[in-house]
Amino acid sequence: MWSKDRITILKSHIVLVGMPGSGKSLTGKKLASRLNVPFFDTDTEIEKRVNMSIPNIFKYKGESFFRNYEEKIIKELLLKDVYSVISTGGGAFVSKISRDRIKSKAISVWINVDLNIIFERIQFKKNRPLLENSDNKRKYLQKTFNIRYPIYKSADIKINNNNIPIQYVIDYIVDLIDNYYKKKQFFKVMNNIVPVELGKRSYNINISDKLQNINIKSDVDKVFILTDDIVSKIYLQQIESSITQNNKKLLCQSIIIENGEQSKNIIKAGEIIEEILSYKPTRKSILIALGGGVVGDITGFVASTILRGIDFIQIPTTLLSQVDSSVGGKTGVNSKYGKNLIGAFHQPIAVYIYLDMLHSLNQREFNSGYAEVLKYAMIRKKDFFEQLNNNIDLIKQRDLKILSSIISTSCKTKATIVSEDEKESGNRALLNFGHTFGHAIEGALQYNKEVINHGEAVAIGMVMATAFSVYLKYCKIDVLNQLKAHLMSMGIATQLQDMNINISNEDLVKYMHSDKKKLGNNLTFILLNDLGDAFIAKNIADNVVLDFLNSELC
Repeated sequence: MWSKDRITILKSHIVLVGMPGSGKSLTGKKLASRLNVPFFDTDTEIEKRVNMSIPNIFKYKGESFFRNYEEKIIKELLLKDVYSVISTGGGAFVSKISRDRIKSKAISVWINVDLNIIFERIQFKKNRPLLENSDNKRKYLQKTFNIRYPIYKSADIKINNNNIPIQYVIDYIVDLIDNYYKKKQFFKVMNNIVPVELGKRSYNINISDKLQNINIKSDVDKVFILTDDIVSKIYLQQIESSITQNNKKLLCQSIIIENGEQSKNIIKAGEIIEEILSYKPTRKSILIALGGGVVGDITGFVASTILRGIDFIQIPTTLLSQVDSSVGGKTGVNSKYGKNLIGAFHQPIAVYIYLDMLHSLNQREFNSGYAEVLKYAMIRKKDFFEQLNNNIDLIKQRDLKILSSIISTSCKTKATIVSEDEKESGNRALLNFGHTFGHAIEGALQYNKEVINHGEAVAIGMVMATAFSVYLKYCKIDVLNQLKAHLMSMGIATQLQDMNINISNEDLVKYMHSDKKKLGNNLTFILLNDLGDAFIAKNIADNVVLDFLNSELC
């Protein structure tokens, strides 16, 4: 049973939903008092703003006006920085707009009360306009409940409150909230820290819901922010302010490159190095990568070369860079002979991931990053694949709870593999699942992001790698079908034909020979025994790959 000696720290807004007369307002006030947080009643807030009672709003302005205002109030309350308990009107949770916002920003609690009890409580009330205007109040209540039941049922927490003493109701809700936090591992994402254990080179991945002040060590003398011409317009000023806020005298110099893979080359890296050297950096200077994978890779490479290596920080702004390229210390630039062939292993001293940056991505960029998320499920975590499969709608909506969870899981999975094999002499190669095919596709298309971006190539590459696993009789075709179905549910292409791209099989094999995993004249692939069970397949001859590419499975 709940103990009053235990202090519950609220880690989200709590929103009470349910039928009119279920006691949401009284319960909300008592719950807020117990938790020592603010309480808001949406009906009361609407009456204050409109300066009119709820019955008069319905009478003179109409239900549509009320519902629109209700959605607006709920949005405003959920955006408050201080977490609170919010009681809503009976129809508020029916609105998909409000329901999605509540699911994204709060824990929803359904106060379920027997209809006979509700009827006794409200049949003579004059502040229920929809009920008041019905000819048969009991029949109206039953019909309304039948419609709303499956919607209320989707709430995170359910509690039956059939005339139970209020103190027991509050005790029970607090218990359920605590259990929900534990079960869902739901927390204020700014406290979500994923360690990368590499001895003296260990660092933390800090996952936050929104931009926080970045603490720069007091002995740092100069900060260089490398970003691109798109990201700089959105985030550079905020990042500069967050860095210099506590140290106005700190030199903070930005360097802006052109967005895209064309900037990721040794010539551009040399230009950046020379520009930084013009400011006379020391080994106490640091670089910050603000952007996607291209910016992160080239910043890390530059940091590894200046004065034989200075510190750098990753602030990835895309889903792809948040779950992949910013973690693990692989840095580099492209050569005319292949992708990422010039580089070094140079670990960042910290990674800062801000989830709200993902809202600036278009759908194609978001899906590109999601392919790398799915990769972790395919190679190591079958249960993660099930989680992703069960939350496709929330992922598409970019729900902050689910994004926090999947990014954290992705980073933890990569951090574990990197900790086991930092320099890719063994199992770290598993992280390249889908990349042998994917990089070959990109290379054959001259890395033209307008035609296909990295994540799209990797998604198709994962399908090809899984099909190759089936072709070689390592894996059952059911795994391939599950992967295809999931990608299609997310609106991600599963084959080149879906994107009107044609590459000859011979060209694909030719570009595969630029792959860094290659041994001698034979190719290396990451293949599957099963969902979540990947392995390294070495010494695969070209003719075997070509036979597969010409088969019905490909």
